[in-house]
Amino acid sequence: MNITTIFSLMSAVLLLNISCKSQSKNLADCKKNYRAAVSLVAQFYEKNDTDLLRKANALLDSSMLCPETRHASIAMKIPVLSLLNENQEGARFISSQRASDFQRPYDKLMYSSFLRQRIMVWKISK
Repeated sequence: MNITTIFSLMSAVLLLNISCKSQSKNLADCKKNYRAAVSLVAQFYEKNDTDLLRKANALLDSSMLCPETRHASIAMKIPVLSLLNENQEGARFISSQRASDFQRPYDKLMYSSFLRQRIMVWKISK
């Protein structure tokens, strides 16, 4: 093997190693952010502080980036938006997701119907 080939192989191994470490770090970050969001939602029920829900929402945005935490993050984000009375944003969020992004095939329709109903009730009560 010539020196160029050896250098190319070493570079490829180094890049793969860095890539794998980055992916595992991202997954660890996603899991950490999801757990923190769950904790903030639990604190909201104790303190009734909507800032906790806003922080949880931001953490869920980042935890949705990993496939391993995506379903759970989406399932948590919808009630958070509902508790914040951000029903329009919630409806837009749901419609932007694929049905496969939800844990069960009917979840997208169920959540969408729930938020549309909340929007209608809000419009009637105005």
